[in-house]
Amino acid sequence: MRKAFPVDGPPDPSTITTHFCPTCADLRATLGGLAWSAVPDDILDETVTVNALLSPMAFRYYLPAFMCRAIASPLNPGVGASRVLDYVAMSLCLHGGDAWWLERMQGLTPPQRRVIRAFLQWASDVLIDQEEERTRMMIHYALRPYGTAAGW
Repeated sequence: MRKAFPVDGPPDPSTITTHFCPTCADLRATLGGLAWSAVPDDILDETVTVNALLSPMAFRYYLPAFMCRAIASPLNPGVGASRVLDYVAMSLCLHGGDAWWLERMQGLTPPQRRVIRAFLQWASDVLIDQEEERTRMMIHYALRPYGTAAGW
């Protein structure tokens, strides 16, 4: 993860979101100044539900933090996929050629795309024995644009 997603300096807080609603202001204040590798688990748990508000650059920067959190705690006992795993998988799904999704993904390098594919494959394998059909299907859908050529 660290090899594909270097822990360079965090994005400038003003660039974490592209607009200035109260939720985005909270997101900028919460993540501002934090390197992706230093974001505490409780912040990842709280902010994963609003990761769609991250600017494309901030999404790409903080994505490995969310993936690491999902790996550390993939399942909720008796429920299936953790909320973090569910939202991360959803954020990686191609939304019908949507320009918003493409803008978020186009800045990823081939090594980063390979890590994302490995993460999604791992998530699919983790959920194989779970009753979490919706998340499993979403992960299989998310894997499609990360094919062996990883080109979209």
